Amino acid sequence: MAISELEWKATKKRYGHKCFLCTTTEESLGDLDKAHLKGRSEGETQYVPLCPNCHGRFDKGLLTKTEQKKLGFATEHEYRRAMPSRNRQHDSLICG
Repeated sequence: MAISELEWKATKKRYGHKCFLCTTTEESLGDLDKAHLKGRSEGETQYVPLCPNCHGRFDKGLLTKTEQKKLGFATEHEYRRAMPSRNRQHDSLICG
């Protein structure tokens, strides 16, 4: 389910108009990305503001354990499950 523009503005305000991971400000970037985090249960979803660099690292599975925990992932498995499906498939080919 997509997030409305009003919800996205409220989300960015809640996070101080900063990247949730590196705290780079929206003002210095021009805009923040909508990072879609898949929840633990079916249909559960969350959006957090990330700078393009952190969002790219998230999508590629390159976040540190500290960053993963900051996003609420207790295990590597939870983090991998939340990644975009195209990257999970690629990751399983490399790791499996």
